Amino acid sequence: MSNETRPSPVTATGYVAPLARLFLREIRERFQGVLPNLPCGARLQGFETWSCGSSGLVAPIQGSVLELVRAPRFFSSILKPLAVALENTCRGLTEALVSMNCREFYATLRKTEQGPLSPEDLDRIRALPAMRPINEIRDTFRREGWPQELLDSLLPLVRARCRPAPDQAPAPMWRKGFGYALVFSGPAGGECGAMRILPVAHLGPAGVVEAHGIRLERVRREAPSSELRRKGLMYQALGRKLATEFGGSAGAERGFSTGPRTSPGVSGFTARDASGRDAVD
Repeated sequence: MSNETRPSPVTATGYVAPLARLFLREIRERFQGVLPNLPCGARLQGFETWSCGSSGLVAPIQGSVLELVRAPRFFSSILKPLAVALENTCRGLTEALVSMNCREFYATLRKTEQGPLSPEDLDRIRALPAMRPINEIRDTFRREGWPQELLDSLLPLVRARCRPAPDQAPAPMWRKGFGYALVFSGPAGGECGAMRILPVAHLGPAGVVEAHGIRLERVRREAPSSELRRKGLMYQALGRKLATEFGGSAGAERGFSTGPRTSPGVSGFTARDASGRDAVD
């Protein structure tokens, strides 16, 4: 695997910078324009120093990153309210664009804490939400004060997912929700650093690495068919074991367990069967 610094692949969609600016606005309002002081020598610098661009939102850190994240009340005073602001923004955008009730979606996902979801619940979370009428979407954006630039950059992604044309060529697609990657970085033991927040609205890679504007590429090499068969048998055996443990047969038939691709505010996952096909639509 090789590292090569280049523009993040998500920037081609054009939504990253305007969505980062919306994130900044909502975070600033959550903190009423002033970040709390923590009992340590490090701190996030003021909002006037934060910047937005093709790599998302960047907040400079004065002092050691490690000292900052270890500080008492860092989670309760900074990280938690920041996450609440971002989650509210992601939920608001989702419900403005499509007919999805995010609270009901979350409630269904939380049922996994008690055991496997029912077939009805699985159908509910896999269902593709309907896109709202464009006039209704525009009215919501105007009412919320969200920029036209953001709407123009998001609509093609949502249309590609919710209203694809029969002859539509492959295009970036909305992830059925919004998310972000939050990264703290800086030299070990250094006196400076940054907090980066990369907004995510499309299907595809967008995590810690992309938040730094780095694209990782796997060396192109075909796996021998014997290795593919070996791994296929291994996944089938794992699927049978999981089906036995959880008292179901669907996993054994498909070769792996299934689950939702995404949730409205966080990155999702895709389960694949033994042949490599997606097990979740």
